[in-house]
Amino acid sequence: MKLIVDLIYEGGISEMRYSISNTAQYGDMTRGPSVINDETKRRMKGLLAEVQSGAFAHEWMKESRNGRKRFDELAVKTKEHQIERVGAELRGMMPWLAADGWWISEELEPETNARIKEGERWVYTIGIE
Repeated sequence: MKLIVDLIYEGGISEMRYSISNTAQYGDMTRGPSVINDETKRRMKGLLAEVQSGAFAHEWMKESRNGRKRFDELAVKTKEHQIERVGAELRGMMPWLAADGWWISEELEPETNARIKEGERWVYTIGIE
């Protein structure tokens, strides 16, 4: 997902399509319109209106003041979503990922890999000589 977003950010939709496989490109061009259509655009405009009017901020502040019960329930629910279970299963089939989900270079010995911390988050691995 990050790769796709980065490609769009750096060069737009056309550059992203150029950079992915022809199979993925075909899927995007033939199936994408059924996902992003007039109904999707209408809903996105409605969400933008909520942000612009302050309604979303008001709702969020109320949720925070009231102990974030719905937020916490939704956070648990999203962690249990099928996409998380399938993603974990797929990552388990990728030997180049470490057990904790971080990429490990096959070209470097495990002890020469290090993670770079950006704020509170580890963002990528590099080889250390």
